[in-house]
Amino acid sequence: MQKSFANIGALLQATVRPQPAEPEPGQQAASDPGTGYATSSDGQTAFRFLDLPREIRDEVYRIPFKSSNMIYASRQSGISDYLSLLRANRQIYSEAAEMLYSYNTFYIPASLAEDFFLVLSGRDTTGSNQICLARHYLKRVCIHFTNYSASLLTKDLVVTLKRFTNLASLRLIFKALIPDSDMNCVMSCLIFLNQLQSLPKKTFKDVVLLKRTSATEAEDISWMLQEEPRGLWERVEREDGVHVWRNEHHAEKITQVVQISTDIWFSKP
Repeated sequence: MQKSFANIGALLQATVRPQPAEPEPGQQAASDPGTGYATSSDGQTAFRFLDLPREIRDEVYRIPFKSSNMIYASRQSGISDYLSLLRANRQIYSEAAEMLYSYNTFYIPASLAEDFFLVLSGRDTTGSNQICLARHYLKRVCIHFTNYSASLLTKDLVVTLKRFTNLASLRLIFKALIPDSDMNCVMSCLIFLNQLQSLPKKTFKDVVLLKRTSATEAEDISWMLQEEPRGLWERVEREDGVHVWRNEHHAEKITQVVQISTDIWFSKP
């Protein structure tokens, strides 16, 4: 995914002030990171972002930081250029981080989940503390696992999640890599959710369980989380394309198919 700061410039010029004059030959625009001003070499002030009303600044932050898809946070390719905005100064970091973490759903493989939450909680894997506001703003997460990585949904992860007091929505997506292992994945989810009962009651008001069926689609089988007594369900292939699950008593349920598209962030475009 690529996002351009050219869009931000166009928005500012259209809503705030006319197009600034080009610098004279031999002059170059400069930025003073201490004040937030952009200036020309003759000392004339061209622009100060923090003088804009907060609602306009939020519109600017929304362009690079709000996604209609889930965000897959990968560190494999370094830091995306547009995330450099978070490093401008403390005020911009605070405002932009709120937009980034409050308005998006983060898609995290189970193998990376504990490290991901440790970093966003202000701690890294070495135990050192860092300033990070994500734990105050993060609201929606999606953890993806397979029958091989289900064991990573552990008490250690639950303890880390306790630091994220505003979490409201949890999506658990699994992909069974061997036949007849769907219910093993479901049972891992149930154990994990039982451990989450130790978290504040306001945490995870919305919990969804999905079985991945393709790169962009999954079946919503959240009803298995509330079922009493527990049934043993298996997915049934039907020629008409309807997604059906059947239990040991031959009862059937039609499941809803949902989109699970992701944008890859935190990597260079």
